[in-house]
Amino acid sequence: MPHTIKLAPEHYTGLKPQTRSDRRSLLLVLATFSCAISAAGGLRLVQQHWQQVRELTWHHARGTIQQVRPILVGQAHSQGASVMLYEAQVLVTYSANGQAKQDWITVRQTPKTIADINIAIIRWIGAACTVRWNSSNPNQMDVEFI
Repeated sequence: MPHTIKLAPEHYTGLKPQTRSDRRSLLLVLATFSCAISAAGGLRLVQQHWQQVRELTWHHARGTIQQVRPILVGQAHSQGASVMLYEAQVLVTYSANGQAKQDWITVRQTPKTIADINIAIIRWIGAACTVRWNSSNPNQMDVEFI
């Protein structure tokens, strides 16, 4: 005999907040969750906008990653242990205005552990990439992996 699901409201009394304090707590949790989702969505929209600005207004060239090096940026503490965090910098060779160039560029990503950086070193060395630079400020550079 198949199991039937009863949809009467009296079956859900345990799910409904019973006191005013419970309702406030539930509303606070829901409001916090909604704000976090909205903030994450807004941040993503801003990131997409600046990505489009870079793609449309910055100069770009194909490049090859020659080396990767970790740069210590800080320390994270979690459950009594501390972990060192690093950013990755890549040495990229590319051609700009008919000249061969080579620059160290910091990869735009969240800081990683040294183990993650070591995995990136294996994956990235010799890989093709796109180098972008701001024509009004050539020191402002970005690298995108293909």
